[in-house]
Amino acid sequence: MRMRLKDFRSFSILRLRLRSLFVRKAMERELDEELQYHIESKTAEYVSRGLPPQQARHAALCEFGGVELAKENCRDTRKTNFVHDFLQDIRYGMHTLRNSPGFAAVTILTLALGIGANTAIFSIVNAVLVRPLPYPNHDRLLRIQESHPTFATSNLTYATFLDFQREAKTIEHPSAYRTWAFNLTGEGEPQRVAGAMVSADFFSAFGTQPLIGRLLSDEDDRAGSNNRVTVLSYGLWSGRYGADPHIAGRTVQVNSEPYTVVGVMPQGFEFPEKSAMWCPLVPRK
Repeated sequence: MRMRLKDFRSFSILRLRLRSLFVRKAMERELDEELQYHIESKTAEYVSRGLPPQQARHAALCEFGGVELAKENCRDTRKTNFVHDFLQDIRYGMHTLRNSPGFAAVTILTLALGIGANTAIFSIVNAVLVRPLPYPNHDRLLRIQESHPTFATSNLTYATFLDFQREAKTIEHPSAYRTWAFNLTGEGEPQRVAGAMVSADFFSAFGTQPLIGRLLSDEDDRAGSNNRVTVLSYGLWSGRYGADPHIAGRTVQVNSEPYTVVGVMPQGFEFPEKSAMWCPLVPRK
């Protein structure tokens, strides 16, 4: 593959900068030799024009603006001085911190607080705004709330949800959930876990399939049907129930009532708010 001219120049500049870092003395010697060559050439040119040798050399030096200034301009043009300047700044900073312990402590504390705050902010922004939700339908999810004159937004009532579910024409899998806490008893120590009561289409809206068993069905959240069924999270299934591969169909005690486990969700599905289990959302009479 032929290297483009722009790429070749970039590579040459990088090689020159790296060389200046490790063989600075050789680079300076080459720079001296190059400048002396140009000064002698210019001196010879002035001599050929009739100036005495001493005046010709003085004129050549004046044209270059002095040897040291010419060297500095050459270093700036080649961009090889930045590494040396950077290392000098580091040495000066370390010397200042070593001689001023109080100033060093304040500086380190300020840097630590700044880095910690930026890391925390980035983590929140990345989790909430940048990184997509871990669900197949993450880019198609929509949350709907009500607005009222007295306050900006509020959750839908169950009656409003049923109306919306019945009338919705352009939205797939309209569903509802309500965060809840469940008490598990009967096996091992009693345990209180976070969870949610959800409508039948809740899991379908996310596009996530169960790891074991099935999801909730329309029959499960219909009033008058057998609503005592539950879906477990991966963490609860593997932690409390020992990752039992035959958990589907097993009876567990939820809020002192027998519930049948119908499925287990895959690892990572914990919506909403780190939920560990889900039960049917049944309207109260």
